[in-house]
Amino acid sequence: MKKKSLKINALLNGFRQICTIVFPLITIPYVSRVLGNENYGKVNFGSSIVSYFILMATLGITSYAIREGSKLKNQRDKFENFVNEIFTINIITTIASYVLLVIMLLFWEKVQNYQALIMIQASVMIFTTLGLGWLNNIYEDFAYTTIRYIVVQVISIVLLFLLVKDKNDYLMYAVITAFANIGGNIVNIFYIRKNYLKVKLVKVSNFFTHFIPMIYLFCNDLAITIYVSSDVTLLTLFKGDEITGIYSISTKIYTIIKQFMNAVIGVILPRLSLYVGENRMEEYNNLLNKLFHVIMILILPSMVGIYMLSKEIIYIIAGQEFVSGYVSLQILGIALGLAVMSFFFVTSIMIVNKLEKYCLVSTLIAALINIILNFVFIPKWSLNGAAMTTVISESVVLGLSIWFSRGRYKLDISLKKFLPCILSCIGIIGVCLVVKYFIVNEILIVAASIIGSLFIYALVMSVMKDEIVYNTEKAMLGRIIK
Repeated sequence: MKKKSLKINALLNGFRQICTIVFPLITIPYVSRVLGNENYGKVNFGSSIVSYFILMATLGITSYAIREGSKLKNQRDKFENFVNEIFTINIITTIASYVLLVIMLLFWEKVQNYQALIMIQASVMIFTTLGLGWLNNIYEDFAYTTIRYIVVQVISIVLLFLLVKDKNDYLMYAVITAFANIGGNIVNIFYIRKNYLKVKLVKVSNFFTHFIPMIYLFCNDLAITIYVSSDVTLLTLFKGDEITGIYSISTKIYTIIKQFMNAVIGVILPRLSLYVGENRMEEYNNLLNKLFHVIMILILPSMVGIYMLSKEIIYIIAGQEFVSGYVSLQILGIALGLAVMSFFFVTSIMIVNKLEKYCLVSTLIAALINIILNFVFIPKWSLNGAAMTTVISESVVLGLSIWFSRGRYKLDISLKKFLPCILSCIGIIGVCLVVKYFIVNEILIVAASIIGSLFIYALVMSVMKDEIVYNTEKAMLGRIIK
């Protein structure tokens, strides 16, 4: 199979991730105003509960399958057997996850009022398993996944505006949100059979060969989910649906931007796994440095922008009813940088180099700290306390990940290399302060700040000849001249 271009893949996945920002910017302002903070909080509470069971169903399979499958995809027979065995294991874990979900709904009185909502949201589990999305990643098939995502999301948005009309339609909103996931996976079932291979259930002869590293990755993902979702779960239990609804807007904004940044890393992951598998360490380190540089160029201005414009962003997206959550968004803006850097070290270095057990140690410690602090911080500081625990947890994961992965990479993190980016961010702060001094309207503040910040950022990065920005501009200019 023809080797895919990393640049094309990055552009396609980048476009898809831009859509993951644009689509919520269309839907969240509508949904938050129609449902109100209480019913919006219910939906997010249900989602936080279901996220644990989705995690049990996937059992670390996605990361493991991409890492190991990327090494085997050019060996047809071995690859087909590998895919069938992973699929069989995934079917078993999905069934087990549904059984545990039903038991929880029957015996945990606190969630019984959310039964219908949770079952709707949990319907995505089986289709995620059948959809085999990790196969698309192994084959680096980002053109198809981008088109599929956009089509399904557009249909979902149309259904949202047609069917969600008042605050009592939160179950319909959950149905449409589930469809956005299920629809793409149904299409993928047929696409995989036609273009890759016909997947089937088989006897898993290498069960423990797969299962042990999967368990490490699962526990790692579980710990991450605990410290990402436990704040929403405990906030509902301590403070109620209304406060959860307000906090959920902050976490949505934080999550959207984090997913965009993490997707940049996700594009490169199969290629990094291939280089390590073939012991091409010089190419691995070169690509790792380029990836790290790109992440810093993207993440630092994002953190600054969120901090400076948090109140205006929430007002535009969700309305005045949710603005009281702006401080929690500022705090989560700090967590954003820590989370993306953690993801970089965990996926691009530790998982690629088979250091799953150290990933597990890092995230388990962070999850334990997060849960303990949530019980202390949420009763005292409410949604701001929940955001603070996220910052602390991400700091712990990042610090431990850097420590455990030492000696496995060679990163150029000199001040000179990143000075243009730092100075550009100072310029962004100045732009936002000036804009806020002269403009009162929230929409105009955000628009003027973004335009001014982009201009200042690009100008400073170009003048100081940042390697990535300078080479990109040079290549674009060369094409225009031709």
